[in-house]
Amino acid sequence: MNPFLAISASGTIAGLIAALAVALHNLRRLRGALVELTWRADHDQLTRLPNRHVLHATLGLWLQRRRPVAVAMLDLDDFKQINDDYGYAAGDTVLVFAADRVARAASYTGGVAARLGGDEFVITWSDVDHDTAARHAAAVLETVTRDPVLVRHRELPLPASVGLVVSNGLDDYSVSRLLAQADEARSHAKATGKNRLVVWHGQLPAAEGRIRGGRPNIRLRDTN
Repeated sequence: MNPFLAISASGTIAGLIAALAVALHNLRRLRGALVELTWRADHDQLTRLPNRHVLHATLGLWLQRRRPVAVAMLDLDDFKQINDDYGYAAGDTVLVFAADRVARAASYTGGVAARLGGDEFVITWSDVDHDTAARHAAAVLETVTRDPVLVRHRELPLPASVGLVVSNGLDDYSVSRLLAQADEARSHAKATGKNRLVVWHGQLPAAEGRIRGGRPNIRLRDTN
């Protein structure tokens, strides 16, 4: 056998192996970049919660399958004042703390949390009845507002307002209608006090609760 041919063949094989290793390395980098881009497309960059796109897709799937759905919309009371008094960096810190509390409460109650934008968060549950959803939403409100947040060496309270709407899976709800009614109930909660939960029922918010002594108290109210 010609020794020069043997050397040439071994050199070719080594070159192919090296080229294959480079190709595999580049493939792993591309796959990692794709995973990162997909995650960024589905999550809020500040709070790392799922974003509006994921929220709409999840609710749409549940409604399509005719499953009972509950939607709680939460925002922070007086958040603009925090930005004005302490700056936007402090506001971002508060949002991160709030998002962590929302996520923990959602996970504890079997829900899914998302950030709509600004200081607005949404928690959704599937396969729950009206009373269970109200208890879950009250637990979220209690978790978010229980303890103050430390901002620039000052402890700031974190009051919030929550609106809840529940679909039994049989009514003709759309994602936009669910969110609109939850938002209207939240607006009613904010207009009538802080640390308050308002539950949408029929045409008007029909139940409301307020944190007293660190625990939510939900009571029925006449809507006539």
